[in-house]
Amino acid sequence: RRMEQRIYRKNSAFVTLSEDMKRTLAARGIEEHKIAVIPNWADTESIQPIPREKNPLFDELNLSREGFYAVYAGTLGILQEPDVIVDAAKLLLNESDIRILIFGGGALYEHVKNRIEREGITNILLFGLYPAERVAEVYSLGNAALVPLKKGATRYAMPSKTWSALAAGRPVIVCVEPGSEWARSIEHESYGVCVNPGEPQELADAIVQLHASTVPLEELGARARSYACEHASRAQATRAYFDWLA
Repeated sequence: RRMEQRIYRKNSAFVTLSEDMKRTLAARGIEEHKIAVIPNWADTESIQPIPREKNPLFDELNLSREGFYAVYAGTLGILQEPDVIVDAAKLLLNESDIRILIFGGGALYEHVKNRIEREGITNILLFGLYPAERVAEVYSLGNAALVPLKKGATRYAMPSKTWSALAAGRPVIVCVEPGSEWARSIEHESYGVCVNPGEPQELADAIVQLHASTVPLEELGARARSYACEHASRAQATRAYFDWLA
């Protein structure tokens, strides 16, 4: 904390990833005019939707192309609260055509693995992390992407995996408090669904909701891709940094 306060006193400019995070910094004494909000980005040129019939991961992982998949890819740690995914999966065991795919690593990987094996949760498939160049293939496996977050985490975190999922044309199911910047964005742009953090029943219901949606998933995916290209491309972020530093 002492080093953090020293940085706050000495630096002349700050970049943060969201308005919620900007408010956190302002509450710690940084003048607001010194703070720029520049979201993380996805490489929307290399990460694009891949049709199921052209995605080699289905064959490599022996997955049916007819199933409904919710994909989580990234760190399995405290902030991500992966237990909410595991608990939601247990609630979905009777939904025979729904599977949750986890591509992860991190401090809680073994914990998640042990829970799946110990509790016989057969509708989760757990894999290690894939190389960055296969991100589009990973997210294109799914009908939706999962972004779990611990309650209050948006004050100091904004998972960059979200933009990769959107760039791959996948609607997101995000665990985030109502009224937060992220929740307002999703509500306004309609590229996903928000549920309260730490609520596995809400997460399970959201997965079922998307599975049964009368809005074609291709349409939701197109909205997700459009949002990524308009608001979270590498070119836009680079320009914003250039303008802020100029």
